[in-house]
Amino acid sequence: MRSIAARLSISRNTVARAVSAEGPPTYVRGPQDSGIKAVEPAVRALLTENPRMPATVLAELVGWSGSPAWFRENVARIRPEYAPARPVVAQGERPAGPADRGPARGAAQPGQGGDAGTAAGSARDRICDLGQAPAGLLRPDGSE
Repeated sequence: MRSIAARLSISRNTVARAVSAEGPPTYVRGPQDSGIKAVEPAVRALLTENPRMPATVLAELVGWSGSPAWFRENVARIRPEYAPARPVVAQGERPAGPADRGPARGAAQPGQGGDAGTAAGSARDRICDLGQAPAGLLRPDGSE
C-alpha cells in the first residue's frame, strides 16, 4: 500500500480505505430545500384568483429574488392544476372550427366573379370574416 500511495501521491490512509471499500467511491449530495417551497403557497393562492397571471407578475407579487427562468419553470409545473376546465363535447360530435363557419364573406365562389381576388378586397374580407368589421372600416360594398 505504501508503494501505491507513493506512486499516486496520495495518503496511505486513502489507499487503505479504497482497498477495504466494496466499490468505487461515489458522491451523494444531500437533499436541500427548494427556494420555491417558501413562496409556493402564495403562488398557489394567486393562481387560484387568476390562473393566467404571467410568471413575471407572480414573481413580483411574491417577492421572488432568485432566477426568473427557474421561477417560470416551477410556475409552469404548478399552473396546470389551476387551469380552467375544458368544455366537454358529446361523444360523436366535434367542436366547431373554422370550416364550420363557411366561406369568407365576399369571397368568390367557384364560377363566380367578384373583387375577392384583389388585395384590398381580400384583406377586408378576412377582417370581416369574424363577424363585425372594426369601427371605421368600410366593406367592399361601401357600408360599415
